Amino acid sequence: MIKNFQHYVPVRLVFGQGTLEETGQHAEAIGSKALIVTTGPFFKESGLVDRLTAILEKSQVKSEYFPDISPNPLSTEIDAGAALARKTGCDMVIGLGGGSAIDAAKGIAIALGHEAPIWEFCPVRPDPRETTDKTYPIIAITTTSGTGSHISPFSVITNPDTKQKPGMGSDYIYPRVAIVDPELMVTMPAKITAATGFDVLAHSLEAYTSNIASPMSDLYAEESIRLVGKYLRKAVQDGSDLEARAGMAYADTLAGFAMSL
Repeated sequence: MIKNFQHYVPVRLVFGQGTLEETGQHAEAIGSKALIVTTGPFFKESGLVDRLTAILEKSQVKSEYFPDISPNPLSTEIDAGAALARKTGCDMVIGLGGGSAIDAAKGIAIALGHEAPIWEFCPVRPDPRETTDKTYPIIAITTTSGTGSHISPFSVITNPDTKQKPGMGSDYIYPRVAIVDPELMVTMPAKITAATGFDVLAHSLEAYTSNIASPMSDLYAEESIRLVGKYLRKAVQDGSDLEARAGMAYADTLAGFAMSL
């Protein structure tokens, strides 16, 4: 007998080669100015931020750039990003990169919308604030295949003072749009490709063996595991193999679905 379950993942998934070019039309439907969030200056130096800015401008969407996010996003960095977004009049947040950038974008969207420090919403506090629909819209553009953050309602944030690193979850931090363009992943080094690929596998196995697994989460997890077996080795051996990159990007996305159900 099929067990009772719920299915709710309110993310517009835009998947495939060249889909970065579609970001503008989706951003235009949300607002008029975006804060672009990355981890460090690499994305600017590589030309990707300028490319994204130009794509947004074609749709009359302005942008500000905030690169000051650590590999493990700090609450202080998120508050600084929210302050910049507020000062410059941004009405949406774009996370560009891996899970760290996207997690940070989620945190900034909460802090910005509620006009409060992000740590007030973290569940390790004795009286955490509730995240509400004041949270600003998020667009996730993933450049790695690992965390599934672009499709999930979760974020992990570190407090530099207390050294706590809790996960937080809310339906209000599901990205409105997730752009998954395998062309953005071809420059990932082999070691990072391998590490993030095993992250995908771990997420899928965790979802599959969970005591709250459902028929839908099993469906996503099983296919994700199969795709990792088929494509991870190929992606590590040849980073320019777009079929392998797309396969791993799809596996990552399915793992994100499996964890979110």
